[in-house]
Amino acid sequence: MLIEKQNPMKKLILILVLCLHALLGYTKDVNTLFNEFSGKSGVEEVHLNSFEMSLIKSFCGSGDDSEIIRAVKSVRVLDLNACSQEVKSRFLKKADQVKFPGYELLMELKEEQENVRIFLKRQDDFIRELVIMVTGEEASLIKITGKIKTGLVGDLVKKYK
Repeated sequence: MLIEKQNPMKKLILILVLCLHALLGYTKDVNTLFNEFSGKSGVEEVHLNSFEMSLIKSFCGSGDDSEIIRAVKSVRVLDLNACSQEVKSRFLKKADQVKFPGYELLMELKEEQENVRIFLKRQDDFIRELVIMVTGEEASLIKITGKIKTGLVGDLVKKYK
């Protein structure tokens, strides 16, 4: 009977590959969530890409509100309020597994039937992405991309407070 010596380096590489595969399989990001639930029965989706946003920007006047709109590149919204309970339950489960690497939690609001979390990704003094996730009785996901000056958002909040 021939007994082979097993190469420890091969074992280590195999273990690392399996761990990496497992991590990638379980790590979900916001885009994966959008892609998985868009097109499902009862799920309403709105996606305004950069071209559509440029058309909207052409109708904006002047002022802080229009400055923010001009800074937005795209908007994507998933509304799951009209879908089946099974689809909504799957969304809620997957939403809890979403990872937000590179994002900071701006705000979290918990009420009896609803949880709202707002994440943002910054680059220098600009907000590059803003993600609003509503889970609970109502479920929706909103992603806004662009190059929004952080000061504009603060001014807008103060204005409508």
